[in-house]
Amino acid sequence: MITIRKFEERDRQAVRKICMDTGKKSFQKSEKKRDFIGIVWIDYYMDFEPENIFVVDDDGQACGYVCCSTNRELFNQKMKEIYLPKVKKISFILWLFTKILVKTSYKYDAKYGGGFHINIDDAHQGLKLGPKLLTTMGVHLKGLGFKNMYLITANRKTRGYGFYRHFGFEEVGRCGGGSIALAYDLNKIEENVKKYLNKQNKSLVKGVEISKNTYHYLIDCLNDMKLYNLAEKIKESLYIDTAIVDLGFRKEPVYIIDIDVKEEVLDNIMSYIESLYKLDYEKYDDYLDVYNFILSIKNKN
Repeated sequence: MITIRKFEERDRQAVRKICMDTGKKSFQKSEKKRDFIGIVWIDYYMDFEPENIFVVDDDGQACGYVCCSTNRELFNQKMKEIYLPKVKKISFILWLFTKILVKTSYKYDAKYGGGFHINIDDAHQGLKLGPKLLTTMGVHLKGLGFKNMYLITANRKTRGYGFYRHFGFEEVGRCGGGSIALAYDLNKIEENVKKYLNKQNKSLVKGVEISKNTYHYLIDCLNDMKLYNLAEKIKESLYIDTAIVDLGFRKEPVYIIDIDVKEEVLDNIMSYIESLYKLDYEKYDDYLDVYNFILSIKNKN
């Protein structure tokens, strides 16, 4: 079961690995540069502000996280005292970059507070966990009295830029190297709580007709997602009406599945299929009928 919870010390190794694994691709072949990613983007938060980290938990294993600093002065002090010297031992150029990053963060923290960093491992991409993590962090920060949360993204061409803009972030400044500061007004967080955390979880698949091919692709898709129990329940619920063929109304029997499937599960299946567009287009093309089948059910409800 996938849940979102507070960071615990036992998550340290997994969270640092996620941070390094999802960092810059060109850094992945160098252990020193991978270590740099961990030093700059996660170590401070785990060492000094673990109360401001939330993780995605999949059966006890951390598979994603969002972290934030709520103490501008402490972040600035510890980065200069502890983490910048570590970076300098790895690379002078990376030290210069990090020094500018810390200075920029200090500037935006003064105006917007709540600077955060988010990552999800590859195996859990496409499950709409990002919006849930951001919403959880937003509620946390608003409860502490913050009015905004913000981040700095590389440019408008990154996938993350579109994601943050869709969530409700607005551009608030340009930084060095073409990077952009985006901020979110926490007065709007309740809208996303309703959308991502308190979503009405209706059962939508009940006595629904499905084509033979789409049915088989649906089972394959669920097995790919390791939703084995759901796949078996759908198989057990399947009713094949052959009478309509005997009466001459159709050439093929009617396939009907009759099972409670929550809306959130359907959303996760759709997100998984969307993620295949870049990862495995052939499989994406196969499962497109499943996507459209689910979409038609949602539209009827």
